[in-house]
Amino acid sequence: MLYTAVTNDWGETTYIPTTLGNVLLVIILAALLAAAVLFARMQMKKTAVAPTVSDGDHFYGVPKYPLKQKMFGIFRHHINVQGLPIFRGFDDEFFVPHSRHTEIHREDILKVKELALIAESDESGVYMAMARNGREFFITGHSEYSPYTLDTEYKRDLGKGLPIEMPVNYYKDDNPDNAPYPRWCVGADMPICCFLIG
Repeated sequence: MLYTAVTNDWGETTYIPTTLGNVLLVIILAALLAAAVLFARMQMKKTAVAPTVSDGDHFYGVPKYPLKQKMFGIFRHHINVQGLPIFRGFDDEFFVPHSRHTEIHREDILKVKELALIAESDESGVYMAMARNGREFFITGHSEYSPYTLDTEYKRDLGKGLPIEMPVNYYKDDNPDNAPYPRWCVGADMPICCFLIG
């Protein structure tokens, strides 16, 4: 028996589940929960976008251009399109490390109707473009860099005798004997899906 009927003094009947009834109720609820989780996972697989890496010329035909001098340091950027979830928690202006020998021209991004230029820098140029209503992002900087990544790269190249300029806006008082000043969000939680430039 799944329940017991109890009648009170006023003639109202209450049904109280038995131990077996409670066990069956728990099993039914667990099965419904498992079905809901399975359904949610199936929906996520249908809508998920696999992260991709771009060499710059692969997606949307946007070309890369060599720089005369390496873009190397920490640069101020601004958001062009407000209210996007990817910038949740960002200030209107934010800093990003760059370490690259090529660049993307903003004009080339603006020519492609599928792309939106959503963040850039007056100094380092294009930072982030978006496509497919936020399902693809193309990034030229390195928000993921740790505080000493540029320092290690700079001192490594100096040690090899390679031509390299000191990273811009990086060391306190622009002195490489001082510690770096990490003014970007170290270990940024930003979802980095696609790179235009490495």
